[in-house]
Amino acid sequence: VVRCIKGKSKDQIVAATKKVSRLMKIFLGAVVDGEFLTDTAEELLKRKEVLKVPVMMGVTNHEFGWILPQNLNLSSLPSLLQASSANNLIIDEYLKDAKTPEEIRDGFTEIIGDLLMTLPVVKVAGYHADAGAPVYMYEFVYRAQVHRDNRPSFVKADHADDVGFMFGACFWNGPLKILGNITTDDETLCRTMMSYWANFAHNGSPDGPGLVSWPQYDRQKQQYMELDLTSTVKQKLKERRVHFATVKTQNEHLRRI
Repeated sequence: VVRCIKGKSKDQIVAATKKVSRLMKIFLGAVVDGEFLTDTAEELLKRKEVLKVPVMMGVTNHEFGWILPQNLNLSSLPSLLQASSANNLIIDEYLKDAKTPEEIRDGFTEIIGDLLMTLPVVKVAGYHADAGAPVYMYEFVYRAQVHRDNRPSFVKADHADDVGFMFGACFWNGPLKILGNITTDDETLCRTMMSYWANFAHNGSPDGPGLVSWPQYDRQKQQYMELDLTSTVKQKLKERRVHFATVKTQNEHLRRI
């Protein structure tokens, strides 16, 4: 297999991945080659062998809500988590008290969003802060008007909803533009986020005149910005889930050893 792959061009490999079904998609990632990458990203972060440059990272409050229609349901959850020794622990943590279809839905999407998005972001933010880099973390929770007719009411901010606001999508008027009603609230938040991101790119800090001061993230206070029409500084994003992922599952792993 390795010989076959080595004989293909990069274009052939990329083309081959596009033919795979959406649920089995293969994404080409970095490879530890001993020269450019001397170890995995996590090991390098643990050893603080990273450039100490300012970092901004964050999540939305409803990561992976979009995955629900893709032939996934409660019965498929154990197979998705089969590779993890903490399978039963994870299901128990998130779905133990779920009785109604709505509670099961919310627990299911939270599991996927936390494991693939939120918990890794919190972990990486901690690593960069430990290394001495300025870290600014956020959770985007705003529900835009343009999504209110094509999404269920329980979804506030889905995966990547923050991207358009930070790049000024509310004001696009060319080949790319948002189709739908853009409200004054949408425009207000868009301007706020554009200011934060422009300040960060220019100065290494998102703070600026007229903006809520955005504190750096550290292991002690774990402060982050909740981005909404009125942005608010909060602490310890998903504290219970982070404790579960870093302490409870680790204790279970040690017990099994």
